[in-house]
Amino acid sequence: MNIGKMDKRIQILKRYLIDDGIQTKETYAPLKQVWASVEYLSDGERIRAATAERNMQIRFVIRASKSFDLDNTFRIHFKGSTYDIDGVKPVNGSEEFLEVTAGSAK
Repeated sequence: MNIGKMDKRIQILKRYLIDDGIQTKETYAPLKQVWASVEYLSDGERIRAATAERNMQIRFVIRASKSFDLDNTFRIHFKGSTYDIDGVKPVNGSEEFLEVTAGSAK
């Protein structure tokens, strides 16, 4: 992974469930800001991944963190938009970097 391409700041948002005694509400709060490389997926990639219904599909590459295990319960905030995480996988089998595919939040 070329570290020089990790030139965008993104914010990782963690999901919290708040129980007010009547109902449980889902909310997201900032967990950590990280550097990432950002690549917008092409229409062909979106169709092959069966995510064509999403307005925007993005691939982020970040350094893996020992402080939390990133999965699809988290969200990413980037350039004023929030994205649901669709998938997380190691880059080239390495545990140092993660490839995160995300789409426009519903």
